[in-house]
Amino acid sequence: MKIALPSDDGVTVAHHFGRSAAFIVFEAQDGAVVGRELRSNGGCGHGHAHGHGQGNCHGHAHEQEGGHHSHTGILNALHDCDVVICSGIGNGAALALQARGVRIAMTNPAPADQVVADFLAGKLVENQDSACRCGH
Repeated sequence: MKIALPSDDGVTVAHHFGRSAAFIVFEAQDGAVVGRELRSNGGCGHGHAHGHGQGNCHGHAHEQEGGHHSHTGILNALHDCDVVICSGIGNGAALALQARGVRIAMTNPAPADQVVADFLAGKLVENQDSACRCGH
């Protein structure tokens, strides 16, 4: 199982999924972490945890998909992930992930290693809807 967490520093879960600089991807087998890698945010993160509103990235409009900004870059970066754990995620990104069969769990910003350990121990509840916890 591969578990992705958004991060701006490679250590801590970022406040917002789509605006993170990167994703820490943990590989777990039999309830234990067996691998870890850092992947660049293929979307609009650009290494900045803030600075753009929905549909706009530092003055550049997002690629359009059906009237909403595109999540293609992020989806490509997480193409082999089974679970995303984040603190905040927009409705569109949540729906796009769920459409690909990716499960979503919510947490507060915290050290990624601890968050993954909590998830593997069954301490985090998966998000059954696509509720946004990020203010947009």
